[in-house]
Amino acid sequence: MLLITYMVFTYGLAQNSTLEQHYEKLVHMYGDQVHKNAVAVLHNRYIQENINIIIENITSERRSREIISGHITLFIALLPTFLIYAGLIYKDIRENSISKKLLFLASALSPLILYPLGYDFFRWWALALTNLFLVTGIIASIDNQFRDLLISFFYQNQYLALIVIAFCLIKGALIHSMY
Repeated sequence: MLLITYMVFTYGLAQNSTLEQHYEKLVHMYGDQVHKNAVAVLHNRYIQENINIIIENITSERRSREIISGHITLFIALLPTFLIYAGLIYKDIRENSISKKLLFLASALSPLILYPLGYDFFRWWALALTNLFLVTGIIASIDNQFRDLLISFFYQNQYLALIVIAFCLIKGALIHSMY
């Protein structure tokens, strides 16, 4: 992760166009979904500037309401996923005590540490959830007990799993419509 961060920071800057040209090109291609502050990261904007913009947006009353409502929507949409993982972890601890795989699962949420650096918070959640699903698959492929626990847990909680799928489909449309 550190190597990728270094590579993007060192070689990831846009040098063939100005911020305005780049932003207009992306808006032309993708519509209103493109945020100028997210594109500005590629145009010689450094970490402290990113943090200052995030603080400025949070303290701005209008943007603060948008950010809070976006996070509430995201929390509600992800609540069933959190409940599934909380139940799974609780059951694993009860049956197998605390193990290193729980640390592995927790480390999957490490992209959330990047929250203060990026203007579009949803990207960090997407990375964290993708990591969480990948780590769950890796642990299940290595640990037979965990795989059996995972299968029985999802079998017992089929409706909750269907609710998670439905909420994720709805959440995608909500997030898309918000931006």
